[in-house]
Amino acid sequence: MAKNQEFIDMCEWIKEHIFEYPSHMKYPKEIIYRIRGLQRGNFIANKNIKPLGKYSDEIIWLTFKIHKNTIVKGLRHNEFTNEGHKVNYVFKIIEKHINDTVLMMAKTKRAEEKVENMELKNMNSNGAEYNKKKRNVKTRKRLEDLL
Repeated sequence: MAKNQEFIDMCEWIKEHIFEYPSHMKYPKEIIYRIRGLQRGNFIANKNIKPLGKYSDEIIWLTFKIHKNTIVKGLRHNEFTNEGHKVNYVFKIIEKHINDTVLMMAKTKRAEEKVENMELKNMNSNGAEYNKKKRNVKTRKRLEDLL
């Protein structure tokens, strides 16, 4: 999938699932500027500002998916004066959690690599053998004699 197509799919998903806009509504440019800015670790897309970070579309989209319920619940329970405030609210939540998503993805990747590099030569699938304990006959006879 082309990188541009992945970005478009992410924007459409955000429009439908986060902001719950109908398909016939025009996509707000402010959201696109915020996403482009988030890719560079900035508040909004601006080539004159030095990038503070670098986040892939995959990380941004994953952060939206992970925190979808929190965002949607907040959008339904808060009243916003305009669309700009709504966008700022959503992206403040994403900015707060995006580094956690990056760390989680790195941890997952390390765990997968560890599993792939694990040597299975020393592993044995044979079960343990069970040897039934023999009863001491002399002790049993002594006990019977007492009775």
